[in-house]
Amino acid sequence: MNDANLDSLVERTVSNAMQQNQNQFLSDMKNVIQNQFERMEERVTNSQREMNDFQLKRLQSLTNESYVFKRKGNEAQFKFNNEVKGRLDLADTCLKDNPEQGSEKALSYISEGIELLNNRQKLVKLADMSDNGWRVVQEYETHQLASDSDDEKRIVKAEAKAAKKVREEKSKKRAARRWTPWNRGFLRYDELSSFRCKDVTFHDDFVKIYIAKSKTDQYRNGDEILVSKGKTSACPVLLLRKYFDIAEISCDSDHFLFKPMFGGKGGPKLIYQNKKLSYTRTKECIIGRLNEVVTGKNFGLHSLRAGGATAASSGDVNERCWKRHGRWRSDSAKDGYVVDSISKRLSVSQKLGL
Repeated sequence: MNDANLDSLVERTVSNAMQQNQNQFLSDMKNVIQNQFERMEERVTNSQREMNDFQLKRLQSLTNESYVFKRKGNEAQFKFNNEVKGRLDLADTCLKDNPEQGSEKALSYISEGIELLNNRQKLVKLADMSDNGWRVVQEYETHQLASDSDDEKRIVKAEAKAAKKVREEKSKKRAARRWTPWNRGFLRYDELSSFRCKDVTFHDDFVKIYIAKSKTDQYRNGDEILVSKGKTSACPVLLLRKYFDIAEISCDSDHFLFKPMFGGKGGPKLIYQNKKLSYTRTKECIIGRLNEVVTGKNFGLHSLRAGGATAASSGDVNERCWKRHGRWRSDSAKDGYVVDSISKRLSVSQKLGL
């Protein structure tokens, strides 16, 4: 082989080697760029998915906040169900978008949902074991920042706080029950049944009722009682106002305020004749309603006046004011309507310190 052929062979060999290296370099560059694009696309996809998930959660949150629940227990359960559903929705999205790479993330969301359910089961058992029910759970969840080692102490504290709140609520309810609509005026039946429509005057915060004739009004000078407007649905002022509106009663009418009714085509109506409601029918209606709430009690219409006097005495109302409100002429007459509780009767001997 001469020198010319040798030079040509070397040149071709070097050229081929350089071409192969160049092709390999370009291929490697292509793979690097492609991998970078794939990673960027995956990051953009994940970022977009997270943004979509965030927007979906925000939309669900706004939807839930717009609904006003009547019961707190239902609201708490609804929020918990949404929280678990949110985890499952995220897991479902991961599996649908990327079945191979999304399985690990989906498993994480499912595990979070299971953890939420396990904790909920624990709270259900806690509420069932306690006499104070979900009150204990509310107090328990208030102090969830404590460590797991303090869990038993948290339960004991929650039980004590819940029991205290239940006692306070019962005490408030008992105080509220003292003031029922029918005893606000300390009225006798003959006074109540003799009211005329024109005897009632409504004011912004109270109602004034003129009593033309009363057992204690020996000189027939007349008297009046003032009944304050309450804040509950049992407010006697609101109920009386509603009665005026439904019965289409005029405040200037000289007819009796409470009359018998008859069934008309448009519904029950007061009779047109100026006739007061009988004692028998009144007692039948009121006692029937009371028996729906409290059974086994011997109620009478006179009990309403006594109940009002007892409630005023127990409620620390000014004695002179409630004596005037009940139109009693003497302390002995007033005291005869008050029924002292056992605790008050025992307080006499307790304060003697024997």
